[in-house]
Amino acid sequence: MRLELLRKRARIKELGQERNQQLIETQLARLKALAAELQLNNRELEEEKERIEPEQPNLTRVNQLLQLGRAQLEALRKLAAFSSFAGARLARVEIDGLTDSSRAELGARLSIRVGETLTTESIRSAMAAIHEFDPRLECRFVQTDDADVALQIIAPGPPR
Repeated sequence: MRLELLRKRARIKELGQERNQQLIETQLARLKALAAELQLNNRELEEEKERIEPEQPNLTRVNQLLQLGRAQLEALRKLAAFSSFAGARLARVEIDGLTDSSRAELGARLSIRVGETLTTESIRSAMAAIHEFDPRLECRFVQTDDADVALQIIAPGPPR
């Protein structure tokens, strides 16, 4: 009986993933286009930096813009990688390195809940909420043994 239920559950997931495949591919194409645009902007900023460097000794603003562009590009790369989990069910959220109150506050800010089916938008929203809460937090989605997904959030250093 349990084996039959597991097979049915796996088939339901498979059907859901097939239906979401077109959506996922469209969203990934959009993310790749955004990443290409950010790379182009980054190159333009680098060229601008090289052009104005001899003219202006203080390049703080240009360097800040370059860092922002690089951070956005990295965020898009992560989102593209995490988008492969769209269509899977969120089995659990693991938060390590935060105090109980910080863990509860971060959990309340997340737009996705355990048991929900992940979408590219819900993944993007969760990543934004995590990095808005603390940009130093590392987040990753990992597949569990039963083909669901766990969201792992890890804080650097001692609990805060």
